Amino acid sequence: MNSGFEAEDLKNGKYTFGTGSGPVEDWALIGGSGGVYNPKNNNEIDNISDDHIAYIYDAGAALEQQLAGYTYNSNEQITFSVDIGDPDYEGAQDYALEIVVNGAVIGSSTGNTGDNDALFTASVVSTVSNPALNGEIVTVRIVKVGFDNQELHLDNALASFENTVVVCFAAGTMIKTPYGDRPIENLCVGDQIFVHNEGLQVIRWIHSDLHPIDGDDDYPILIKAGALGDGVPYSDIIVSPQHRILVGETGQLEHLFDMSVLVPAKSLISLPGIRKMRGRKEIHWWHFACDNHGIVTANGAKTENLLLGKMVLNGLPKNRCDELLSYFGTNRLHQGALNGMPARPLLGAGKVKRILDQKKLASELVVPPTCPSYCKVM
Repeated sequence: MNSGFEAEDLKNGKYTFGTGSGPVEDWALIGGSGGVYNPKNNNEIDNISDDHIAYIYDAGAALEQQLAGYTYNSNEQITFSVDIGDPDYEGAQDYALEIVVNGAVIGSSTGNTGDNDALFTASVVSTVSNPALNGEIVTVRIVKVGFDNQELHLDNALASFENTVVVCFAAGTMIKTPYGDRPIENLCVGDQIFVHNEGLQVIRWIHSDLHPIDGDDDYPILIKAGALGDGVPYSDIIVSPQHRILVGETGQLEHLFDMSVLVPAKSLISLPGIRKMRGRKEIHWWHFACDNHGIVTANGAKTENLLLGKMVLNGLPKNRCDELLSYFGTNRLHQGALNGMPARPLLGAGKVKRILDQKKLASELVVPPTCPSYCKVM
């Protein structure tokens, strides 16, 4: 999930000082002084919007906010990013970014603004997976660690958070193998599967989870038979929201995408036959990895197997991460993942939405020819 940091109805910002006891989505200034100003005229103001800058003045003070519409899920990794800096030439400022759940810090990073006046994007990712915290509210916090009487600035306009789910198939998904299509739950390490344009690969790791559904962005995606193309998939398929689907190739949505790319399933829900399964409370997910990231055939549709990138590894429990490291080693991490480069270019959900919106607009602008009166059936 990648979304605005504040709730939609608070885009132009309520801002609370002191205890942070205001509405859940408010920023709160904790443990010191600070404020908000308009950089165009340096006037102090009482809200944060796209043109306004927040600042923290005292060492140890922090700005924090609870993530609107999202609660902790141990199967997901959270990434929080914010534009931060020290635009007043007052010397480098040390800072810390934290992700906190029920008082427990599940991710932290520290940094320094440097001596220039430019804002830059700083990020922190969650590194702890604790099922006991599932359903708890998530708070992100920006702490000024540097000296008193110097300002640490943050630009609220680009503050965002993202949670990453390991890409998964639902139990019952049929995977193409040399022995025909087999249910994913019947596959084992060492089994061979067909990989598009590559022949056969061997499954090196496979795992399953009973996953609780936690919020709108966690709902499984249902792709109905024929939703991607003529007879593709041949039967309904259920995948996780972040699971990438091949488009622009093999007859899969080639009328919408003029290049072969992998796109998140959740980015296609505006299309007929593709939707969120809002009635689900939990789901049994399966995921598997091969020596190389590749395109596999599931219920007749081309989709990815698991890409073992750093964010996926950070989002897994330590025992599973250690297991994967023992199987794959780290020699290929410089390529972006334990199992190498992505099989196709990866397109984010925002880019997919823009492509689909442009296609829809173009189709609406096409005026069908009118039939002359003499050809009308009387």
